[in-house]
Amino acid sequence: MDEKNTLPKATFVVRISFCQNETWQGNVTWLDNRQTQNFRSMMELLYLMDSALGHEQEWASQPPGELPEKTS
Repeated sequence: MDEKNTLPKATFVVRISFCQNETWQGNVTWLDNRQTQNFRSMMELLYLMDSALGHEQEWASQPPGELPEKTS
């Protein structure tokens, strides 16, 4: 397997608290860094998980439930 084409790996625990407005609300814990963030939709959950893989500092700098600024 080519090292350049491998994606970073992470372990998350997702807790679904509610299902309202046709989407999930809850919190996600990134076990590797022991960080927890609340999410208000499935899209926000996916964004948090994706940003954790590429932008580790964004998790630590955001208050719970806040999305980091997208930098691209």
